[in-house]
Amino acid sequence: MANFDLPYNTEAEKSVLGSMMVSSAAASMGTSSLIDENFYDRKNRLIFQAMNELHKRNKTIDAQTVADELINLKTLEDAGGREYIWELVDSVISEDEIDHYINIVRDLTVFRKFLRKIDDIKTEYAEEKIPDIGEFISGNLDSLQIIANERTVGGFKSVSTVVDQVRNQLSNEANFSKGNVTGINTGYSDLDKYTHGWQKGDLIILAARPSVGKTAFALNLILNAAKLDKKPVAFFSCEMAADQIMKRILSCEAMVNADAIQTGRLSRKDFGNIDVAVQNIKQMKVYIDDTPSPYLGDVIAKAHKLKATEPELSLIVLDYIGLVKVESGSGRNNMSRSEEVGRISGGLKELARQLRVPVIALSQLNRNVDDNPNMKPQMSNLRESGAIEQDADICILMYRADYQKTKKKGDEKPPMEGSVQEALLNDIESKKAEMVKNGNEVSITSFNIAKNRNGKIGEIQLMFERNYCRFTMMDHNAQNEARRSNGADISEFDGDDE
Repeated sequence: MANFDLPYNTEAEKSVLGSMMVSSAAASMGTSSLIDENFYDRKNRLIFQAMNELHKRNKTIDAQTVADELINLKTLEDAGGREYIWELVDSVISEDEIDHYINIVRDLTVFRKFLRKIDDIKTEYAEEKIPDIGEFISGNLDSLQIIANERTVGGFKSVSTVVDQVRNQLSNEANFSKGNVTGINTGYSDLDKYTHGWQKGDLIILAARPSVGKTAFALNLILNAAKLDKKPVAFFSCEMAADQIMKRILSCEAMVNADAIQTGRLSRKDFGNIDVAVQNIKQMKVYIDDTPSPYLGDVIAKAHKLKATEPELSLIVLDYIGLVKVESGSGRNNMSRSEEVGRISGGLKELARQLRVPVIALSQLNRNVDDNPNMKPQMSNLRESGAIEQDADICILMYRADYQKTKKKGDEKPPMEGSVQEALLNDIESKKAEMVKNGNEVSITSFNIAKNRNGKIGEIQLMFERNYCRFTMMDHNAQNEARRSNGADISEFDGDDE
């Protein structure tokens, strides 16, 4: 151990013990909230042990009974004798303050554990007991997080306190929200009707088959949040390098063909648009981490670090769950992949709650989706673990009819007759024609909000301009036609095209 004094507060310990000997309410609070190790001073620890013994036998706790119990335990002299017990009684505080002093004692216990763990880490380093640096850091981060969580365990809250908090929250949302958005703006009003924006503490799962466009959509959400809310956004890209991600962002923001950016075949007009987009992007606070196949502990640690430097961090996006790894050790070597994914989804949900930030995690759907009616994805198609569905507050399943039909039939350009796509494209023919004229490929993408813990479920459609990696809103009539084709009741949507 390092040669330094661990933190403790003798006066706080004495105040708690003194109050417990003069107030039955304080005695109940102390014995139910504290344990022996919370008292750093040995005299105080011995006295609390005596109090606990009395409490277990439903005996009264006061100066006399505590002294008698210490005699029975043969620890009265080690505990400072009767003189010290009466000194504690003189340290009594009001019942209103007992909870505050109990928290001081508990917090310092956590702090001591934290420092001891750091000292153990230094010792392991000094003794060269580190076979793998990544695993060593991730494992110890987990241990430190477990210790830190001990001080965040909350007690009961009275309804009077909670109702005041909610009333103030409603007032703030009424004063500052725009339309029906109370969280981080998605950038798509039809989606906001279901989510009311991305909410603090929520885990949102965005799932699709490969190549449907989930990464492109995630980048659109990132840009929308950064531009509309003007707050920092974090993006963990587990598969693509930062420069590749930036090329997609530039294509979307500058409206320049993504293939032209990839190949470098850019006109002067393209460069002009890119230069304007570069200046716009520089104003955004978007942070990209492109570590391939990261450990869950590293993702959590980096998110906490960014939150510390950017307190207004508004959104975290991870692409994608299937590439995140769980640290080995502590019995995890024999975990199935389903168990690992469950640990990952649970860790991301905990991260969202701890940082009070919405977390969007991308996920893949399994191949069984091709066997579904109309090849439309369902919650059961979430890949690798049912825990994803359980941990998520919102699950959004992406679907492109043209992509699915291409996979199913092997057609390069699938027929549109009789499909939802046909109805949609008829209603937006003029807009599509203009896009095609400009060399843009357009697909209608459906987003099934299959789970929404705090709202309604349903489906929306957006146009995916593939050349620009860009998703845009559709005409209101086209949306309703899509809903009718899916057998949905559209009455709730009539007249809401604000």
